[in-house]
Amino acid sequence: MTVDAHVHIFIPGIIPQLYVEGCGRTMARAAGRALGLKLSLEDALNLFPVDEKGDNYMQLMDEAEIDMAVLFGVDFGEEIGEPEIPIFEMNRLYAEMVKAHPDRYVALCAIDPRRKGAMDHITQCMEEWGMRGIKLHPAAGFNPMDEVMYPLYEKCAEWDLPLVFHSGAQPAAPVVLETSRPVWVAEAASKFPDTKFVLAHFCMEWWPEALMFGRLLPNLYYDCSYWQFLFRDHAEEYYSILRRFMDECGAEQVLWGTDTPLPNVLVPPKEWVDVHVNPTCDVSFSAEELDMIMDSNSRTLFKM
Repeated sequence: MTVDAHVHIFIPGIIPQLYVEGCGRTMARAAGRALGLKLSLEDALNLFPVDEKGDNYMQLMDEAEIDMAVLFGVDFGEEIGEPEIPIFEMNRLYAEMVKAHPDRYVALCAIDPRRKGAMDHITQCMEEWGMRGIKLHPAAGFNPMDEVMYPLYEKCAEWDLPLVFHSGAQPAAPVVLETSRPVWVAEAASKFPDTKFVLAHFCMEWWPEALMFGRLLPNLYYDCSYWQFLFRDHAEEYYSILRRFMDECGAEQVLWGTDTPLPNVLVPPKEWVDVHVNPTCDVSFSAEELDMIMDSNSRTLFKM
C-alpha cells in the first residue's frame, strides 16, 4: 500500500504565467543538465503534462501501484500576479477531482492566508468540501510567523488537520526565498504544539536545519518529495539523509511523496516507489518503517 503525499495536478490557468515560466527555466537547467540535454524554455514547458481532471496522474498511480494521493495547488497571486483561474475556483476544481475519485484522492486547500476572505474560504474547504488540510507557500511573500497565521494554526488544531509548507529552494520565479527556511515553521510549531506542521521536500538544501528542529518538536513532519533530483546523481547521499530523518526525528514523522509533475521527468513515480522498496545501497528499511513512510503516516495525518 502506498500514498503519495505531495501531488500537483497541472490545470491550465491555475498558476501565474511568471511562475510557469520560472518553472520552465528551472527545468531547462536542472533537468537538462541531469539528462545531458540542452533544453529551451519551450522544450522544458512541454515537459509539464496538462491534466485537467487528474486522470493522467491516476494512470501513473496505477502503473506504480500507488493507492491514494494528496492533491493541492499553489497561490502566488499576491506576490507575482493573479492566474487566469481565481484561487477560490482552483480549490473547487481540486475538490471536484476528489468528489470524482474519493477512493484515490484527497485534497488540501492552497491559499495565501493574507487574502481577503481567506479564512471563510478555508472553512468552506474543510467543512463543506471535505478537504484534509492546508497547503501554504511562504515564498508568496508571507512569513509562517506572521500574526495573520495564528488563527489558522488554532483552527487547524481544532480540526486536527495539518498544514503543509513548501520549504527550500524555489523555481526561478520572482518570489521571496528567505521565508521558505524551516526555522520559521519550527518556531510556529513550538508556539502551537497542538497543531501539525509538514515541511515539504525535507527543506531541500536546508535539511540540516530541518533535522535539528525535528529532533525537538513532535508536531513537525516531513515529506521526501522533489528529492528525485538529488537521487539521480547522488543516491547514497539521499538514502543517508532519509535514514537520518527517520532515525533522529522518527519514522512516524516522514511521508513519501513525488511532487508530481516536475520530478517525474527524472524519476517516474513507479521508479520512485522502487527506490524506497528496493534500496540500491547498504541503507535498509524495515517492513514496518516502509509501511509507515509510504502509507500509514499519510493515512493518519490526512484522515484518509
